[in-house]
Parts: sequence; C-alpha cells; structure tokens
Amino acid sequence: MRECLRERRSPIEMPARIVFRDNLPRTMISKPSKKELRAEPLAERGAGARAA
Repeated sequence: MRECLRERRSPIEMPARIVFRDNLPRTMISKPSKKELRAEPLAERGAGARAA
C-alpha cells in the first residue's frame, strides 16, 4: 500500500498510519462517522484492525 502511495503522493501527503478495518462506525444516514473515529483511543483502533 505504501509503495503504491509513494508513487502518487509527495512525502508530506503520506499518511502516518494505514489501518484496514472490517467496518466503520456509521451515522444515522449511513455515512462514516468521523466524530466517532476521532474519539476512539489508539488502542481500540488496533482491535479488529490491521495496520499496514
């Protein structure tokens, strides 16, 4: 994943972490909930997810 991004993005645009998740928290209208994702502690983000 990083190799693919490295070809298309500058170093400043590279994400610090890439996490693959089975599902995302959703809002009432089925959009991904950025608010809930930001509120999750880093330890919980690792549970059920893989970092690349």
